[in-house]
Amino acid sequence: MEKRFRDYIRHFEKLDFDVLSEEEVDQEKEEIGLHVDILQHEMLRKIIMTMGIFVCACVIFSAGIIANVLFVDIIGIVMFIGGIVMAFSYKESKDVMGKLCVFVDKLTML
Repeated sequence: MEKRFRDYIRHFEKLDFDVLSEEEVDQEKEEIGLHVDILQHEMLRKIIMTMGIFVCACVIFSAGIIANVLFVDIIGIVMFIGGIVMAFSYKESKDVMGKLCVFVDKLTML
């Protein structure tokens, strides 16, 4: 999915906005609207998963500390690391959303 968004952003960077006709502008607006919707759903999915991982990691880590079981503590720490990885994935999607919003602004100015 990330490759598709990178290709789409490259398409927009190569696009010459001065020579676009009304129909082409409308078509590009529809396409970018579709991509923004897809990316918003992807970001929502990632943030829900990230928060779920952090909540589960906190519960598991707390249970490991209370029960004094090292293996459970290690599982909690691994889950925290997984949550951090998901948070960075969300940040990358947020950066792509920022680029798409710039192109939406360019299209609305036409």
